[in-house]
Order: sequence, then C-alpha cells, then structure tokens
Amino acid sequence: MAGGDGMGHLVETVHALAYSNLPIQIVAVCERNEDARTATMAMHTNVPTKALGFCRNIAELMRRG
Repeated sequence: MAGGDGMGHLVETVHALAYSNLPIQIVAVCERNEDARTATMAMHTNVPTKALGFCRNIAELMRRG
C-alpha cells in the first residue's frame, strides 16, 4: 500500500516482486497517487497484477486468497 498511511517506492517494489519468481499475485493499493497507479498498470509483469486507487475495504482485500 502507498499513500498517507502506506509506504514509499511502491512502483519499484511492485517491479521487484513481479520479477522475483515467487508464486504470488500483486494487488497494489496506490491510494490517491494516480501516477503510481498508472505506472503499475502499465507495467509488464510475470505475475497477475492489479493496481487500485483509494479503497475502504482493505481488510477484505487482505483476506482474499
């Protein structure tokens, strides 16, 4: 997650995870950072990747498998 309550360097972190050869899927919560969301959505990755804007359902997102 990124934004006021999240971490920095979100796009770089998504890129590193996407090419880590881990069996994962990525859901990047970019909050109101539209530049990060656009950059993440444009990224070609090796794993399923989604970029979301502001979300009120973080707990639900974390429970999904």
